[in-house]
Amino acid sequence: MVHLLARLKQISVTGKARSEALAELPRTVEQPSEAIRKTLLDLTESHWKFSEQDERGWVDVYRILKFNRLLWVKIKLEKRFAKETVIVISFHHFDDEIQV
Repeated sequence: MVHLLARLKQISVTGKARSEALAELPRTVEQPSEAIRKTLLDLTESHWKFSEQDERGWVDVYRILKFNRLLWVKIKLEKRFAKETVIVISFHHFDDEIQV
């Protein structure tokens, strides 16, 4: 489902995730939103680490090596305006010190 929605560009990126991506992505990346979308397209089951429940539903957390960086990507599926959307909640470097 995530791949299909990413291909359809049905993605919403939180301000937090956008700030994290801007800090994390190489300066050569001209379109951070497109880089995030391509990262979602590259996610596989092997990247999935765990799920957790928040106040609105289930959130999936992935760890992926992308742009020569080990990244945590936290996403959820949500219905917005009568259609499914991938919400990118967090997009930051992997660090044991950071609570995901």
